[in-house]
Amino acid sequence: AGLAKALLIADTEGLTPELRDRYADAGLVHILSISGLHVGIIGAALLLLVEAARLPAAGGRIAAVAVVAVYVLAIGAPAAAVRSAALFGAITLTQLLQRPTSPWATYAIAAAVPLAEPRTVIDLGWQLSVTGYAGLIAAGRAAKRVLPREWRGVRRTIGREIIAGLLTTATTAPLVAWHFGRLSLVAVVSNLGAGPVVALLQPTLFLAM
Repeated sequence: AGLAKALLIADTEGLTPELRDRYADAGLVHILSISGLHVGIIGAALLLLVEAARLPAAGGRIAAVAVVAVYVLAIGAPAAAVRSAALFGAITLTQLLQRPTSPWATYAIAAAVPLAEPRTVIDLGWQLSVTGYAGLIAAGRAAKRVLPREWRGVRRTIGREIIAGLLTTATTAPLVAWHFGRLSLVAVVSNLGAGPVVALLQPTLFLAM
């Protein structure tokens, strides 16, 4: 119940210290707070629903962004979730305008939250969200250069996820070490298993709510 509340409404009071320690040891502590991962998954699920319902593309995408925005406001607008909602809105807008945009450009827009609320920079969730997403962008570029061209399907997906895990773990490691006093040596492997679970769990909980 505590985990469900944390994933749905950003209420982490029900999470015991033992549970937090277990997630930190496994390199999965980022799952316990609503961040870019969670908001992004919800946004993607909403877009899938729009397509499944065969709604007009423009109206459906705008509605998905509006639902995400209302949801983030309803849970108290945590800094990491605001950053992700801004990113989701920016990417959706560029798609509607059919304009190719550098991922670093939309990243900069989403990372500008402290301009409105300076205290955001000391929020751990925001710090992890911003540094982790920078690692993801870099991983996307690195995967194109490192992975053999003949790799397709599952092999390429796993290779891409391993590279993403390595770079995001490297970029967030100083923050995790500073705040939690530890580093997980299994984070890359554990995230490979946890990723699909969260991708299924998050939208399911959201739709149930």
